[in-house]
Amino acid sequence: MGLGFRKNVNIIPGVKLNLSRSGHSISLNSKGMKYNISSRGTRITYSIFGTVIKKIF
Repeated sequence: MGLGFRKNVNIIPGVKLNLSRSGHSISLNSKGMKYNISSRGTRITYSIFGTVIKKIF
């Protein structure tokens, strides 16, 4: 089993920087929405509170 590297840094509340060997990303979070920018592209996730319904773009 190989060893991996991953580091998460909270810049300010709601903004997280993720560092790993496979790539870096930044996540912007608010209630009900997550916006992620990475080397793989941009991803937006919406959710409705109290349900398991999620919409991923």
